[in-house]
Amino acid sequence: MRKKVVYCVLILIVGYFLFVGNSAAVQAQDTPLKDNLNTTAKQSGLATSDIEETGAKDLQEVVGEYIKIGISLLGVIFLIIVIYGGMMWMTAGGDPETVKKARMVLIQAAIGLGVTLVAYQTTHFIISRISETVK
Repeated sequence: MRKKVVYCVLILIVGYFLFVGNSAAVQAQDTPLKDNLNTTAKQSGLATSDIEETGAKDLQEVVGEYIKIGISLLGVIFLIIVIYGGMMWMTAGGDPETVKKARMVLIQAAIGLGVTLVAYQTTHFIISRISETVK
């Protein structure tokens, strides 16, 4: 049972990174459609920044994208662990030891998610304050 769960998690992680990597590569390509949209935006008076024209990104934006990917991945892992703990509980058949083990899995998953979100919020707060000060 554990091997199946580990394999499912690995497949989801690899699939997620393949999907995100491919979509990021497609978005980064300069296409005639993107050029036409930028030309139309300029002609209609909409402001397009130099960042959009050159495709360059600030370090803060790049790091932010990686953090979003990591948080999304942690959300998927949390969901898998909760489903695993719920299935353990539902298939316990009244065995108190298995129910106790399932409760611990669910509690530890919730604590892990909480710690991760608090760390993310703290980091976001500190980084935003530093960037406001620098600007």
